[in-house]
Amino acid sequence: MREKLCCVYAITNVVNGKQYVGSTKDFHERVVRHKRELRKNTHHNIYLQRAYLKYGLDSFTFTILESCNADTLKNIEQAYLDTIEDSSLFYNISATASGGD
Repeated sequence: MREKLCCVYAITNVVNGKQYVGSTKDFHERVVRHKRELRKNTHHNIYLQRAYLKYGLDSFTFTILESCNADTLKNIEQAYLDTIEDSSLFYNISATASGGD
């Protein structure tokens, strides 16, 4: 059985360097869900969806920024979002952590 990995992660467009920062209690499952929604053109983040349609999935990497426990997940995601100085470099719609999945 696969172990769930609670973490803050980034989806990075390797063509232009833009990122989406998120958090999850199960990294593997969240990556699978992101990819499925992008392929089906139903992703909740319109900026990421448009970039996927333009560049394709091979232009994106999924990386863990920091592992953590579920109790601190939202706070750590927010700390990463708070470091964003130029929002044009990110796909996030809001500068406020939504708490992941």
